[in-house]
Order: sequence, then structure tokens, then C-alpha cells
Amino acid sequence: MNSKVLHYFPKKPQQVNWQDYPAGYVSGAHGIDGNILISLFTFPVINIISLKNLRLYAYKEQVLEYKIKSIKAYKQSFIVNCGLEDRNKAEELKGTQLWLKKSFLLKQESGFILQFLGWDIFDKNKNKICGRVVDFGFNGAQSLLVIKTKEDTFFDIPFFKKLEHKIIEEKKQLQLSVTEGLEDFTYSTEQ
Repeated sequence: MNSKVLHYFPKKPQQVNWQDYPAGYVSGAHGIDGNILISLFTFPVINIISLKNLRLYAYKEQVLEYKIKSIKAYKQSFIVNCGLEDRNKAEELKGTQLWLKKSFLLKQESGFILQFLGWDIFDKNKNKICGRVVDFGFNGAQSLLVIKTKEDTFFDIPFFKKLEHKIIEEKKQLQLSVTEGLEDFTYSTEQ
């Protein structure tokens, strides 16, 4: 398992259409036939089996679009055949983000975490807002909410299925008990 935390939100958000949102990433090639493995940073895993097209965003500010030939669930991921020639071509897509239409995501019944983008995090232990959700990540075991503090530092909150939280939709606020000391693990964006 990779212990390095992966953060997904694009560095230059003005380059993308915000009717689309990052929902996962290409974690690698699968097999020798050019199939790719897509991992999602949602829980429970959303159903992308019905997708007809694949829209991938690369940090080189380019959007790559492919017609899906086949897609099937595989463990906590999906194996996708989008017509790539071989494993080498598939490996070139590693790290690109899967973008899905907002309308598609809102139809999902799962606890899709992107709804919290831009929301305040209210720490019930300290009875105050500790920051705002500005990004998402994955540490190999669970999804992460990346929180930006008023001091312009960041820290990650693991966000998993059994995390006790309360959603205050009208305030765009997520209330939870931030684990003591978690805010001490802050970092700047210049990593």
C-alpha cells in the first residue's frame, strides 16, 4: 500500500468546466491489452458501469476523452477498456483524474464527498469552524478531506463510512469531531 497521500484537485481550476467534478483517478494499467484501472475516491463506490465516455483530466491542462468499449467492477475499482493499444499506452494515463458530470453525480445515492467542496468544517470538540474543504485526497485506505485553515495551512481529515458527522446543508457546513492533534499535522502547498 502506498503511504504517500495523493491529492487530486487541479492546481488551475479556471481551466476546467465546473459542471464536471473529479471523482477518481487512473491508478494504473491492468493486463497487457491496454485496459486501465480506475479507482474512485468516494464511498460507497459510485456506479460508473453505465458510462459511455471517459473524460480524464491531466495536470498538463488537457482533457482526454475516450469512448468506453467495456467496463467492469474489480474489487474497489473498475477495469476499463477504452481502446488503448497496449499496456504502455495505458500506463501513460496513470494519475489522470476521472471527471464526471455534476448531473450524473447528483443522481447517485452514495455518500459522494464532492458535495462538501467549499463547505466549512465545524469541529464539535472545539465548538468552532476549523477550516474549509478545498481538495480531496486518498491515503491508500480512505478518502481525505483537505482542509484549508484561516492561517493558509492545510490538514487532512480521513473521511470514511462510519465517521460520525452531521450535514447542515443550508449553512454548507459539515459538523464532526476532529481527532485531537490532527490539526497539528498542517502543511503548506509548497511541498
